[in-house]
Amino acid sequence: MPTNFQRRDLYGECNMDGAPVDAFTAECCMYCLNPECTRSSFGKSKFDIRVNSWYERLFSNVPRMTQDDPRFNGISAQKFLAINPSLTVNSKWIDPRDIPSNQDTTKQVSIIPETKEISTQLKEDIPQPTVEQPKPQQQNTRDLALINTKTQQNQMLPHENAPKIISSDPWQAPIPTMDTENVRIIKPGEKIKLG
Repeated sequence: MPTNFQRRDLYGECNMDGAPVDAFTAECCMYCLNPECTRSSFGKSKFDIRVNSWYERLFSNVPRMTQDDPRFNGISAQKFLAINPSLTVNSKWIDPRDIPSNQDTTKQVSIIPETKEISTQLKEDIPQPTVEQPKPQQQNTRDLALINTKTQQNQMLPHENAPKIISSDPWQAPIPTMDTENVRIIKPGEKIKLG
């Protein structure tokens, strides 16, 4: 939004019905946000004032407490130390940017290592590493059946003598049995009668 334009009074253009100035200002100008009009409330809201004055309020023109203000007697009695930015403290630390650079600190490092002659006697003394080939292990049938899962140690697998869990829920569905004589399988599209 350009801020370099001249603001002017647009009352004559806005008030075409000839309403009284006080009534028109209260009804229209108070809610108008036209940046070109001097009567509008553009830039006069609390938010606009905070946005336009944040740097001055927080950095350049910070409100300070006067020492003799009676509202702040409890705070001024604390005897806080004033911060003096010009005060220098003796320290051994030096900012690296303040060190004068008289010498070139970059050194040329060769990428290709220098080759030196190694005697054959030294080459014979160096033991050659041996790589052991892993022995193939035979997989049992359980591992082949569960090829995507790791073998789990110390886990009980279900079997015929497993204890049956008796539920105390009266609304639980009956556990399906493996009795194939009394089980009727319903095929897709088949009509059934409930009840």
